[in-house]
Amino acid sequence: MSLALERITTQYIEAEDRIRLSGSTSDGRSQVLWLTQRLLLRLLPRLLDALQPSAATTRVATQQPQDEWQSWLQAAARDSLQQQAPVPTENAQAIWLVHAINLSLSREAVRVAFCDETGQERAELTMNPTVLRQWLSIVYEGWRKAEWPATLWPAWIRPDASPVVDKSLWH
Repeated sequence: MSLALERITTQYIEAEDRIRLSGSTSDGRSQVLWLTQRLLLRLLPRLLDALQPSAATTRVATQQPQDEWQSWLQAAARDSLQQQAPVPTENAQAIWLVHAINLSLSREAVRVAFCDETGQERAELTMNPTVLRQWLSIVYEGWRKAEWPATLWPAWIRPDASPVVDKSLWH
């Protein structure tokens, strides 16, 4: 049985050279999951691909290059991110290394199920496209702090990729 994580804190921890995902459930239970660079190198391209525009979105944005469109969506998601206190790690019910991830992708949401060394799903996170973009921005910042190779990240994910969108397309 996996726990549905309602709130998460994602941080790069230099001493571990890993991303720590601290998550809590609606009933206050918490877990600490460790994500390695190797695992993230497999996961992130799939999540980034999930954010590619649908045919309907593409029709709206046909006059804007896709990178500009993606930059604008990414900046909007990043700007709407609300600061919150981090999920506490001191009283976590479990601390474990993620060995595998199961993904369920749809246009409405992405479900990321984190698995332990036995392949059992132990925690899951469901994100709509905006929340996914917010989480990817946080992971990107951790990635930069880690000084890991940035080749997998598209230009539109960067905060300095200042989008310029022609608002007349919306009318």
